[in-house]
Amino acid sequence: MNSYVIVFGLILLVSVAVPAGLLALRRFRFSRSKRRGKMINGTIFSLFASLYAFFLGFCVVTLWTTFGNAKNVVTTEATSLLVANYLSRSFNASGGFREALASYAQSVIQDEWPAMDKNDIMNPETQHRFNQIWDAFRVLKPTEKEDNPLYTNLSVSLVEVARQRNIRSLMLSGNIYPPVWVIIIFGFFGICVGLYYTNPEQDPGQLLVEFVVVFTVLSCIYFIYDMDTPFSGILNVSPQAFVNALIRMQEMSPMTLGPASF
Repeated sequence: MNSYVIVFGLILLVSVAVPAGLLALRRFRFSRSKRRGKMINGTIFSLFASLYAFFLGFCVVTLWTTFGNAKNVVTTEATSLLVANYLSRSFNASGGFREALASYAQSVIQDEWPAMDKNDIMNPETQHRFNQIWDAFRVLKPTEKEDNPLYTNLSVSLVEVARQRNIRSLMLSGNIYPPVWVIIIFGFFGICVGLYYTNPEQDPGQLLVEFVVVFTVLSCIYFIYDMDTPFSGILNVSPQAFVNALIRMQEMSPMTLGPASF
């Protein structure tokens, strides 16, 4: 079953349960106190709701930007690997270097992405394979001066891979500070309290509005939660850029690298 069907099915159930709970609470309270009429100023609640909606929107936009940046980081890292593979072909006995590049890309796909998804950590074995790239790079050091610019460009590509890998590691463990989650949680509680006190008459139309409001707010909160870690969850950055790079490497050096497997 599609993961989004499960998630939004649960949100739907909660969105029905909250207005139903508020309705039961009103009937219990008002059947005893016999009080009617609005119990808080609707203007105050509207101001709070507008402020909370702005805050949720700000979080969504910020995290969506971060999510886009994460996709760019992955694309740049994989592209730099492919560029390094191109440049290394000009050196003699560079097969070991290209094998190290392919081994790293394959480990990113098979080992590191599951680790980032499940545990929000980088994989030590993948880091070890990245270190092996540098070892193979030092073996390529040219003896002829005319090859020095090409060797320098190759080092620039590897530095870019290292830089993007470090940025990727910093994006793993969430991009929202804990105080923000406190505001989000208490804000949702405030929305429920406001809905309770601004609809004491239990009007059916108001109950429908309550359902829509709760469903929308919970959907936004889930969206924020899912995008908070761009490499895990349902909505996540895939390793497709590395898959494409690895396939391209294998196509260029089928005898050296062998068939790509992932």
